[in-house]
Amino acid sequence: MSSGVATRVYGKCTERSMSVEIANTEDGLGLNVRVCEDGICKIGFTSSMHLVETKANQLREALRKQAAEAFTEIQQLEAEAMGVPPGRKPD
Repeated sequence: MSSGVATRVYGKCTERSMSVEIANTEDGLGLNVRVCEDGICKIGFTSSMHLVETKANQLREALRKQAAEAFTEIQQLEAEAMGVPPGRKPD
């Protein structure tokens, strides 16, 4: 028998907020590419517009690597705070 209460189920959100900005350098001899994802940004230089996509992909990869390393570090700190021996996951 139904209680008449609606239940809403939410799935895990895998959407990321990401932006790419391109600007000329002050001397006009190249481009600065700025990639931001989840509030973290990295900037890189490229000499030509046809290299922007490659540079943006490199910056995105570096951001994700940095985020993964930070996540691992946080997990280790939490485990230490809970008294879990290094290398062992909490139950």
